[in-house]
Amino acid sequence: MAWSWPNIPGHKNDGRAVAFGLALLILVFAPIPIHRSAGWVWDLGAALGFWALAGLVLQMLPCRDGIAFQRHRFLAPWVLALCLVHALWFLIVDPITRFDLRNGGAVHLWAALAGLAVLAGLILQARLPERFRLYPTYRAFRSAHRHAALCAIAAVAIHVLFSGYYVAGAGLIAVLPLILVALLRPAWAGLSPSCLGLGGAAATLIFVLMRLP
Repeated sequence: MAWSWPNIPGHKNDGRAVAFGLALLILVFAPIPIHRSAGWVWDLGAALGFWALAGLVLQMLPCRDGIAFQRHRFLAPWVLALCLVHALWFLIVDPITRFDLRNGGAVHLWAALAGLAVLAGLILQARLPERFRLYPTYRAFRSAHRHAALCAIAAVAIHVLFSGYYVAGAGLIAVLPLILVALLRPAWAGLSPSCLGLGGAAATLIFVLMRLP
């Protein structure tokens, strides 16, 4: 029988799971000052970026069983897609971003591109059947995978911190992953990608709506 999320034993795919995912993602956005807005177009692009950040942190949690591993593998390209949409959004709608990149770019822009490149390489390598030819053992592969993921997270953290608009100050950026790590460890175990996607989409919409004049 083909594998699918609803067929996983013990998998929860009900309204409570959706509600929990939504509440958690709202908490992720809670430390970000509501009064900071640059218009709904800019706010929507930023919200997509914070949604991608939440997905990256979620992917960093250890996979201690088959269900968590399958979800990790399934979500990886979707997290990458969110990062790409976030980047393309600003390249399309914001002439200042395009101007900065053409003229050398600010630190946070190059950090974003570096993080995106590392993440894309990380996911591509992990999904290639030939990956184990590059490493003597599975432990070596996991170690390299983990260190590359940490580099991607560090680049994204620099991007968020040095952009300096929605998140101003090192203390505030630390709150975002800490909220995730503190609250989701046991509770996310049974959530499906559809629940995570619905919660993230709703939180993104709330991020934009609560900044409208």
